[in-house]
Amino acid sequence: MLKLMSVINKEYIDLQKEILKKQSLWKKEISQDFHDSELSTKNENMPLIEQIDFKVSIPIYKSWILELMELLSDRQPSLTGEMGQIKELLNDVILERWVKEVLAFNEYYFTNLANTEKISEWIPQFLAEHAIRPYLRQIADVYAEDLTSFKHTGTCPCCGEPVRLARLEGKVGKKVLYCPRCYASWSEKRTKCSHCGVDHDDKMKYLHLENDSTKQLYVCDECNSYVKVIDEKQTLKKDEPALLDLNTIYLDILAQEKGYGVTIEKDRVN
Repeated sequence: MLKLMSVINKEYIDLQKEILKKQSLWKKEISQDFHDSELSTKNENMPLIEQIDFKVSIPIYKSWILELMELLSDRQPSLTGEMGQIKELLNDVILERWVKEVLAFNEYYFTNLANTEKISEWIPQFLAEHAIRPYLRQIADVYAEDLTSFKHTGTCPCCGEPVRLARLEGKVGKKVLYCPRCYASWSEKRTKCSHCGVDHDDKMKYLHLENDSTKQLYVCDECNSYVKVIDEKQTLKKDEPALLDLNTIYLDILAQEKGYGVTIEKDRVN
């Protein structure tokens, strides 16, 4: 039995909720002009984002980043000076590089940029990441049917984000994986490890929380990985994946304390 614990303060949750509202509006902004490309040579073992040719509008991307910067400054006035520094950097060349590197999960690039400009390490990647997510969610929507046939494990079939979140849905408790980054979803056998693919044949090891049977950790001793699993048969409120992931970060911490992790080094909590 694991003890339930809270690690995220209310102010940060409220900030993320505001960002999610903005991202929803931004996604609508691009939806009508978004055109899918033909997947004539689909590789089902590679994330979709690496196989399609899509264009990010740099002026729109910049406007979203500026909105995020304004929101952060309003919530934390001490960041105003750093936001001014970043605003001076935002030319088309830099923004195109941000798109490229955030899609490649290149944390080193953003950390190096922050150190060079003497600003807080988390800020550039935070801005680049949250401003790209409306595009990723639009892609996940448009290619939802194609994504159902993807075979690879360990990462989201759409954007490549490490797998870490699932829901048990319907009367039989069907296991459905959700990406908190792009919102892609895909079903999987309940006893299968979402990282290494091993089928534990109804012997999946799990850890559950004290006083909360709706949240569990499915853990695999073959690859020492885990997935957070929310039993929605017992819940009334159904948060969107990004918020659900954020509100269950304590499960990630508990899993890691028990020696479990993800199988690739792309995991983030932002």
